[in-house]
This record gives sequence, C-alpha cells and structure tokens, in this order.
Amino acid sequence: MPAPHASIARSLAPLAVLALSTSACAAIEPLETTGLYELFESPAPESECGRDDSSSLYEDDADLRGPHFAVSFSCHFAATEVPEQVAAEAEELAGLPQLIDGAELLINRIAPAPYFEPEDQTATSGAEDHWVEAGGERIDLDHMPVPGNYIAVSVPSGEDAVLWVEDEGRTQGLDFRTGDRVDPVAAYYNGVSLKKRKDDGWKYEDVKLWKGGRYWEIGCWSDWSYVTRALWDRERGWAPAGSAWLTVDFWWCGGDHTFDEVTWELDTERAIKVWDGDRYLDPVDWSETENRGEERGLDVTVVFEVPVETDVLIADFTPVSEIIEHETGDRYRLRNLPEATEWMYLF
Repeated sequence: MPAPHASIARSLAPLAVLALSTSACAAIEPLETTGLYELFESPAPESECGRDDSSSLYEDDADLRGPHFAVSFSCHFAATEVPEQVAAEAEELAGLPQLIDGAELLINRIAPAPYFEPEDQTATSGAEDHWVEAGGERIDLDHMPVPGNYIAVSVPSGEDAVLWVEDEGRTQGLDFRTGDRVDPVAAYYNGVSLKKRKDDGWKYEDVKLWKGGRYWEIGCWSDWSYVTRALWDRERGWAPAGSAWLTVDFWWCGGDHTFDEVTWELDTERAIKVWDGDRYLDPVDWSETENRGEERGLDVTVVFEVPVETDVLIADFTPVSEIIEHETGDRYRLRNLPEATEWMYLF
C-alpha cells in the first residue's frame, strides 16, 4: 500500500533563457527543471487515442470502477520529454520544464468516457480519496482525474507509478505503464453484470385461507417486479467475500389499508426463495414500506446473498401467508399452496 508521504505538485513555468555574449561558448542550461515525483494535469481537445495507436491501452482493460466512480486510461506515453502528439493537444504539458537527468515522464490520457459506470447510479458524491504513488512517494489529488485530460508524473527512469482510488473503504489502482489493475475488487471485472432490471409480475386469484370451517377468498396481482445484483449496497455495505447482493423488489396487497376487513401478511421466511443452481437460499433481509398511493399496499424489498460468480439465478415466489381478520383478530391460513411464480435472472 502507498507510503504516507506527500509531495506537492507545482505549477508549470516556461523555460528561462540565458543571454550569452557573442564570445560565450558555455552550454545553455535551463534555470528551472522538472524534478522527481511531480504531478501535472492538462486538459485536451475532444480527440482520442486511436485503438490502433501504439500508445493505446484500450485492449488492456485499463479500467476501474467502484460504488461511486469509474475511470479508464485510454493511452500511455513514457519519455524524457513531452511527445509531439501530446504537446500538440495539451498546452500546459507542452510548456513543461526540462526533466532532470535520470528522470522519465509517464503521461496517460484519461478516457473521455470510462468503460464502466459507477455501481450506484444515484450517487451524488464520488470516491473518498485519490492519489498517485511512485517509488514509495504519495502525491495526493484534490479531485478525480478529469475525463479527457492528460495526467503526467515524473519518476526515476524505469520506475512504475499507480493511480489509486479509495471508495467505501476499498482501494484499487491502475498502473500507468501497463494499465493493469492493482488490488482490484475482482468481482467488478468477472463479466457477471451488475444492474437493476424490471421483470414480470405475478397474479393470484381466488386464494382460500381457512380457519376451521370458515375461509376468506382473496386475490392479489401486479404486473411488475425488479431485481438488482450488487457488490455494494447503501444499507448493507460490501457483500461478503465471494458473494453479491441480490435484491428483489415487488408490490404486495398487504398492510392495514388495502382491504377493509382483513390484512394479508406474507411469511417473510417462506414466501420467496432463490435457487443458485445448487441450493435454495433464504433471505438475509426483508423490509416492507406502506404505499398509500394509487397502489395501496406494501412495497416489499427482499435481499439475498448469492455466489458472486453465478450468472443464472431463479427466484420462486409463492404467497405463503396468513389473513388477519380485523374485527376478531383471527388468523386464517392456507391449506394448499398456490403454484409458485418463477423469475429467472440472467446476468
């Protein structure tokens, strides 16, 4: 991990030129030079490194993502002076003072549009911390590198540098030279997608719930449900190692205001299960929020811990439930379970 040492990046200044007499034979030396572990950032036009350019990192998976950020390197240069291609686009780097002997400049272009998106699409804040590390030196950034900009760091020749980003307590890096990920959250890059999607609903009519020889016949249906697969969640934080969160959201005609005479309660341990290909998984969390809008009832959220590498999951929803009679408090139960509604999730 990076060493707790800070180095302050200075602003760029043009080369100072020494005036020599006509008889002088001494070599001209710049008054100002660029030393080691200095960091520079420069905006650039909207042009982009070509995928067939030798400097391109497009095919090297030089991409990072987290709950609140995403960043990609699109190309890389290593030289003792700013390459013409970069100088033509990045005015501030074009004026960079000469490097000291034995130094090398690592220059990377931040992709205008990162390959990934942040996991939390509703986030209003970015990653917690970001810095560049080279040779045990830490150079703090006061912001995430700007998409489309160039970022450059001066290092001893042959030295590596890493862009580090910390988000929700997890730190990941991108190697300047190769674009390789350093200490990545591997499940972000295993090809199993993280997304929220709408799915089918369900329909149950003429369901009978009994108490002795008496029963209530009742029905409930909805044309939607939602599923979300995530590594990080606002309520629960990071999923345990080897796992992801699977969240199923749906509406149910429960609560005290859906029916005048009864309340229809789902069994939170038995009404919904998830099959991961080997076994049925029980919910790790179940929450209900009363909906008093047009769809009077309950908005239900059920969370499962699922294997992180599994890209096919099946949820079985069966209204295992009771009815509570408002006037008497009596509970009515199912004698026969209705057929399960199956939701198949392909990630």
